[in-house]
Amino acid sequence: MSGPILLISLGVLFLLGTMGILHWNNLGRWFAHYWPLILIFAGVVKLLEYQSAQRSGYRPRGIGAGGIFLIIVFIVIGLAATQAARFNWDAVRDNIDIDDGDFEWFGHTYNYDDQMTQAFPANASLRINSDRGAVNLSTSDDNQIHVVVHKRVGAEKQEDADKYNEGTKPQITTSDNVVTLNANTQGAGEHRVTTDMDISIPRKASVTIVAKRGDVNVMGRDGSVDLTSGHGDVAMSDINGKLNLSLDHSSARVSQISGDVSVEGHANDVSFEDV
Repeated sequence: MSGPILLISLGVLFLLGTMGILHWNNLGRWFAHYWPLILIFAGVVKLLEYQSAQRSGYRPRGIGAGGIFLIIVFIVIGLAATQAARFNWDAVRDNIDIDDGDFEWFGHTYNYDDQMTQAFPANASLRINSDRGAVNLSTSDDNQIHVVVHKRVGAEKQEDADKYNEGTKPQITTSDNVVTLNANTQGAGEHRVTTDMDISIPRKASVTIVAKRGDVNVMGRDGSVDLTSGHGDVAMSDINGKLNLSLDHSSARVSQISGDVSVEGHANDVSFEDV
């Protein structure tokens, strides 16, 4: 019974995959976590075969050398899948600079645009948290914060992408005269979301930006700017205040700064002009 049951089970799984009921990436994660259940199931089948052979008066068939070899190969594959599922592939992807559209083995990329506007308190500062995506900061003509969002969501189908988009809306909060803009790209869990934000605020506001991956462009500030950037190109210009840069595998172009400039970390190319 073992061989036919195995073929039927594999056929059902592949049929559900080709029909779009099961997604291949989810199937891989399930196998990585639950592959020992297949060994348990195979053992139950062999036990039933053994009891059936005894009742019929036949000599029960053993596993055999080939069966033992297949079990060892299966265990090795299962252990490798488990370790691969636990590995931080996003970190590897970040280090070798693979863009979102380079590989679409599991799903497609869907684009979404959005806008946010609200009052910016007088004498407040802005903090921007961005895990993945570009940040472009400029000067507004009023006392408001304006955010234009360009988002890319990785998903198998449109319905899933719509759900992930709703769960990753950027968030603006205000506490103790600090306005925090959170890109909220982690709201979709393991699914990849990249959010580019074009932001404009009053020129006098000081800014703190934490960008883990993505380009950052800041232009036109009368307050201080503190930036922590990883894996992206940084451009700073027309800033009348202190500029502090903490770079991790990032490049920076700094120009027209009327204040002290501090740079630390592991930077790539850094250029200064008119400080």
